[in-house]
Amino acid sequence: MRVWATVHWLIIAGIIVVSLINASWIAPVQRGALDLIAAGSARGAAANAQCDSSTIFGAVDRMFLDRADRVVVSVRRAGDEFRIVLPKITSCIEDASAAPTPERFARQYPRRRFVFDVGGDGRAFDALAKGFAAAGQALDARQAVMASAEVAAKARAAVPGIWAFDLAAARSCTDEYRWTGWTGFVPAACKGQTALIPLDAQWSTWGWPNRFLTRMASANTRTILTGPADSGGVTVVEQIPEIPRDFKGSVWVEDISAIGPALRN
Repeated sequence: MRVWATVHWLIIAGIIVVSLINASWIAPVQRGALDLIAAGSARGAAANAQCDSSTIFGAVDRMFLDRADRVVVSVRRAGDEFRIVLPKITSCIEDASAAPTPERFARQYPRRRFVFDVGGDGRAFDALAKGFAAAGQALDARQAVMASAEVAAKARAAVPGIWAFDLAAARSCTDEYRWTGWTGFVPAACKGQTALIPLDAQWSTWGWPNRFLTRMASANTRTILTGPADSGGVTVVEQIPEIPRDFKGSVWVEDISAIGPALRN
């Protein structure tokens, strides 16, 4: 009986220790501001819109007016060149030759921040960097690059401090943390990388939000809060209450025209 009593109290003590290690309420609130990443907008260009500079600049401008901090754009091949397009304009898949070049895009938005989707093509990243240089600007740590693991590593080596991430690695980071985060340690898969946290998986993220964000910051890891698993980004205003008031990471937004004004006001 004494053995079982000892085991009983050890289990209780273990639960208390793990609870305190992962208690968000005793962790400091992270400094900084919410970072809204606009992946789309109901007020943006229609899917069948003309794939040209005027359409793309107009849609990007509206997303910033709707309080986006960053806008997601794609760097896509058009013949022997690369062009900047919006991923939701399907006509750009067939012909992006009238879309802006990286140089023209950089000149159009010298002070704005973006997530440049270059995929698995290292030449797309090279074209982006050369375009910024031709516009008299450096591709620097203000910008973000979404790419394959190989190209993301290339971007980090070429541009110190740039936020470069691939979605597969971000999901792996999150999955590993769910298994080991209770220990208080950040897994190697997360260090210097990015974590994706779906709205409906916050409950399974150890130390969420403040303790988790503190751990990620110490590991130089960025955090993106997304919509429910497998749904993309935050889309409707009814999801806003699910975003913690003290959250100081990035939020992936599918409809910035709905979320931006409602969240900022």
